[in-house]
Amino acid sequence: MAPTSPPAPVAPPTSTAAPAASASATAPAATATPAPPSIKRGGILRFAEDRSVEVLDPHLSRTHFSAVFGLIYDSLVRYQLDPKSGSFEVKPDLATSWEFTDPKTLVLKLRPGVKFQDGSPLDAEAARWSIDRVMTNKKSVGKDVVEAIQSVEAPDAGTLKVNLKAPSASILVMLSGGGAQNRTRILPKTAVETMGEDAFGRKPIGSGPFQVTEWVPDNFVTLKRFDGYWDKGEDGKALPYLDGVNYRFILDMTVTTTELKAGTVDVTHRIEPKDVPSIKANPNLVYWELPWAGDGLYLGLNARQGPFADNLKLRQAVAYAVDRESLVKTLGLGLGQPSYYYAQWMPGMLGYDASIPRYKYDAGRARQLLGEAGYPNGIDVGLMAFPPEIRRRNAELLKSMLDSASIRTTIEYIERLAWISKAQAFNFDMLTTGMSPSSDPDVASRNLMTKGFGNWTGQQDTETDRCMNDGRNTYDAKARAEAYRRCQQVIYQDAFVIPLWVMPGNIVFQKGVKGVTTEWDAPDVKYAWLDR
Repeated sequence: MAPTSPPAPVAPPTSTAAPAASASATAPAATATPAPPSIKRGGILRFAEDRSVEVLDPHLSRTHFSAVFGLIYDSLVRYQLDPKSGSFEVKPDLATSWEFTDPKTLVLKLRPGVKFQDGSPLDAEAARWSIDRVMTNKKSVGKDVVEAIQSVEAPDAGTLKVNLKAPSASILVMLSGGGAQNRTRILPKTAVETMGEDAFGRKPIGSGPFQVTEWVPDNFVTLKRFDGYWDKGEDGKALPYLDGVNYRFILDMTVTTTELKAGTVDVTHRIEPKDVPSIKANPNLVYWELPWAGDGLYLGLNARQGPFADNLKLRQAVAYAVDRESLVKTLGLGLGQPSYYYAQWMPGMLGYDASIPRYKYDAGRARQLLGEAGYPNGIDVGLMAFPPEIRRRNAELLKSMLDSASIRTTIEYIERLAWISKAQAFNFDMLTTGMSPSSDPDVASRNLMTKGFGNWTGQQDTETDRCMNDGRNTYDAKARAEAYRRCQQVIYQDAFVIPLWVMPGNIVFQKGVKGVTTEWDAPDVKYAWLDR
């Protein structure tokens, strides 16, 4: 899997003609084909995903990265693949244009006439309130993605003014659905305040192409067509073309793969490497590999409490005990590659520097460090992991490697929401999880900075905070690259985050499903229609 190479950031754009960020990518062939004039309307699309959501409010959901949010809500801008340029670019959505009036002021002009699914207007005040809610709500999971924002104003119904604390090269990406992983979606202020957060999270109201009719947690969401949706397709007719989407949560990807082949699932993503050959060989299925959106798996060590918190040599022993090449060979089956640096920095990405030291597999060195750390007879630790199945196998291989180095490991394999609860309480020794590489390293701030939502290890490193902020608060590409190089050095030195390997992203769908696109790393069926 070859990672993509984003071009060097430039000065802030003055309009939509020069997006704030883009990443080179190979466009799936189907996205480059104009929609045929004979698009069929109607039908129910069957979508399956390997993770459930505990609340359908993207500002508060700990599984905010579920693709279901993109069907219910809109964002100010979109971050999507341009089939003509072959690059990911910031595109209009609720905002039709934007400009930086100065390096710390972003002004967006909103699309007139857009309404929420309850008929209320989606205006600048709704957008202002939504972004402010992400910034200030105690339960918000998106504070890190709007960290650069000082305040938001609505000078008039069609204008949103974003005041930045300092220049931010990634702010437009962070205001997109894909770049912010749904956390800056626009919600109706009146509905949320009238219904209350709990009720709204069970039966939400957005401005997207589909509205919720039923939700059974951990099971399914039923969506129907929103007849008042503002957008039109390439045939000039109102979207969406579909009557609805049956959205199912299937945690076992083996089950999803079986259903794909049987024709009872239409669209999914994140198929495991072991199933890719049979998917590619199936004449009824279309397989897209997303080289820019792999899952960078890593091992996290608890920085707040337990044996690793104040013992660098013990953490280094773990880092040397991991054989990344074997993980890729055994689990990737020809797909993916070892990761010696944090997943946000792959070759070609801004700030990547192969001269920074790396932990390579060395069992003898691991055992030596274990003794120096005060554990000459070894140590017993726990390892927390969650579905899908490939992560269980990843944990089992890690256990075998660590056991061999006398780091005796017990695996706790639990459902994702339980995993999140224990991680947030720092009730673990080690955990495994992952993150997708992004076009902009600032996205990693949510995982690396002290107050980041995804800072699962609990590390509190002022130098990491400083270098991540330095990379965010300038438009100078050389200065940003140097800041992120410093970040990688700190990650290596601290050894709380131990990169493992990168598993390629993918989307799979039935041949009879047309118009599938992608917003960064997830399938987007906003434009989809059924030819069957």
